[in-house]
Formats: sequence, structure tokens, C-alpha cells
Amino acid sequence: MYVLVFLLLMLGLVALCLSMNRHHRQVFSTSVSASRQRLLRLIGYPVLILSAIVAVNAYGVGLGLTLYTGLFTVAMLLCAFTMTFLGAKKS
Repeated sequence: MYVLVFLLLMLGLVALCLSMNRHHRQVFSTSVSASRQRLLRLIGYPVLILSAIVAVNAYGVGLGLTLYTGLFTVAMLLCAFTMTFLGAKKS
């Protein structure tokens, strides 16, 4: 179940990351439109909340939130390192 939580976290964080002009330009070489930016944010935040709900339902409040926080940190670092790599690669 923790794999599902991690994948949902990655999906939410990537959506939020791509909703920013700088990161969207790094990946797609174009600026993000206002409507796509709203869509990516509308996908990102609810998916992050959904992943917390899945973790709490699967493992209980104490362990679920602890697992969620740890996996969130790993997913965030993976997303940040990927964006750093893509930025260095394009330069």
C-alpha cells in the first residue's frame, strides 16, 4: 500500500511542479498557459490529500501520517533532484 501512497505523492508533486513556469519550461521548453496551470494545480493538491487519506486508511492515524510524511520527503527530494538535473542538462 505504501507504493500506492508514494505514486500518488509523486503524481501530485509533479503536477504542482509543472504548474510553475520555470519547471514547465525546463521539461517542455514552453511556458505554461494560465488554464493548464490551473488544471495542474487542481490535479496536484487533491492528489496529495488523497494520498494522505489512503495512508491513514491503510495504516491508522499515527503510522499512516508518519509514513505519509516520510514518503512525502522522499518524493519531494526525488522531484527536486530531477528538476535540478533537467535544469543543468538544458544549460
